[in-house]
Amino acid sequence: MRWADGLNFRAADVAGATVAAPTYFHPAFVSASPSTGETLSPVDGGVFMNNRAPGAYVEVREIFPSATRLAVVSVETGIVDRFYPFAEVKQWGYLNWVSPYNGTPLLGMMTDGQSDSVVHMLKNLLGLALYRFEPVIEERHSLVDDSSAQNISYLAARARDYCEQESATLDELACRL
Repeated sequence: MRWADGLNFRAADVAGATVAAPTYFHPAFVSASPSTGETLSPVDGGVFMNNRAPGAYVEVREIFPSATRLAVVSVETGIVDRFYPFAEVKQWGYLNWVSPYNGTPLLGMMTDGQSDSVVHMLKNLLGLALYRFEPVIEERHSLVDDSSAQNISYLAARARDYCEQESATLDELACRL
């Protein structure tokens, strides 16, 4: 079912839908307001578009078509720098490219590549300032379903460190807004 224009959704329902990553979490269960009598079961938008910044840009352009200065703020969950040496991957077959034991390299390359392309395109739009915040995190702390106290503590500390590293950019953004 397509999302219909003019419908409103509760913020909590939207938040639940945007993190409903298949294989990790159940699909969200949402009802539109005003009620259409139908319910929706959306899953994580990353299935379709890992970097949603272009969607935000299009929405703002619809509301403010004549704006000459726009800013897009992209707050990401973190990135793992993975490298796959040729000697290792040259013999890989399908299962190696999709295996969780290898870090699902094909999926990672697809999502990272899409996101990198979006960043490149948005950086080259005249009149648009792109603020992208994406800390590098250790691979062992990147599992979507690891909610252990140790992992949460690492991620919180990494977020604090990253905000400190990016304090000048955050200050610039605050002044701009």
